[in-house]
Amino acid sequence: MAKSMGDGEWVLNAQILAYESLEYLPEAHLVIRGKTIEEVREGFEGGGIDYKNCLIIPALFNAHTHLGDSFAQEAALGLSLEEAVGKDGLKWELYQQVESRVQVRAMKESLRYMLTTGITGFADFREGGKEGVKRLLLALKNLPLRAYILGRELALHDMDMVHGLGLNLEHLIDKESPPSAKFLAIHAGEAKEGEVKLALKFRPNLIVHATHVTEEEIEEIASTKTPVVVCPRANALLRSGFPPVRKLLDAGVKVALGTDNVMLSQPNLWRELEFTSKVSHLLHQPLTPKELLTMVTTTPSQIFSTNGGVIAEGKFADFIVLNLNAPNLHYTKNIHATLVHRVERANIMEVWVEGEVKYSKKEGVNQHETICYT
Repeated sequence: MAKSMGDGEWVLNAQILAYESLEYLPEAHLVIRGKTIEEVREGFEGGGIDYKNCLIIPALFNAHTHLGDSFAQEAALGLSLEEAVGKDGLKWELYQQVESRVQVRAMKESLRYMLTTGITGFADFREGGKEGVKRLLLALKNLPLRAYILGRELALHDMDMVHGLGLNLEHLIDKESPPSAKFLAIHAGEAKEGEVKLALKFRPNLIVHATHVTEEEIEEIASTKTPVVVCPRANALLRSGFPPVRKLLDAGVKVALGTDNVMLSQPNLWRELEFTSKVSHLLHQPLTPKELLTMVTTTPSQIFSTNGGVIAEGKFADFIVLNLNAPNLHYTKNIHATLVHRVERANIMEVWVEGEVKYSKKEGVNQHETICYT
């Protein structure tokens, strides 16, 4: 098998977090052919590229964003949920004032930032109808991130621009049946109980938030096999509470993590992981490191059908190379917990998307040259 880098085939020797179980392989190699992973095996391979003292993990997926307010960071500090993003909230006032070029540039900067943190895919609730979708697509130009766009305020003939709809419950109150969409995600239960039960009547593919849910609602979420995306940092800032992640998981619900509005929180899943983990312990509802890592890799990949989120044969070669020689990672006694609690943007040496290096710490975004760190 070819081990050179000139023909679309690669063999990388490194420590690897592999398979859906996120098993830690301290000495392993990864074989890549074209866009996909062909083989993951224990042991180093002679002639492979040595990523000494590096750990390869699946690339991350941000399961809920609102990138459109990237131009208004910290504008809502101190406001309640209703005051910040409610029907008459500050967000919409700011949307009326922002120039298109400023909004697009701010979204592009958020996208570039996400890539440098190891996020290669995201699901965005895209406000502003057709024009809002166009602005996001313009911001995405020449960037290798996979966008799962969930639009709103779209005419039926514009639905081919998006993957589905991302709606607030208030958009559905007067409806008797689900809107026509390939995929339907609904904000529900962020502020009060009872909303999730109403949302489930529309047979959504996804519930976002579920911060306030009853035991009955959790049972119904589980029985209908409806996944949930939680956004703990945004909920905390808006004083909305902390989602019952432990109860949802124990009921068999698939749970993913999102960072929500950029206006509220930096789109950094490492910060989201650490915050969610430590608050879960504070509340005596602890989440394990593996459960949390699954919420930003395997689970969102399943929800949004990305063929990623795991280092395994047949999956896209989408992964992060982390420098384990960094002082904040070097002395770990629990690699999974260290990833959840301690990884910083500076630890990310490379981000691969479909078998190509799209970010390297030395070269920046959208570089194709491979850098080997020793």
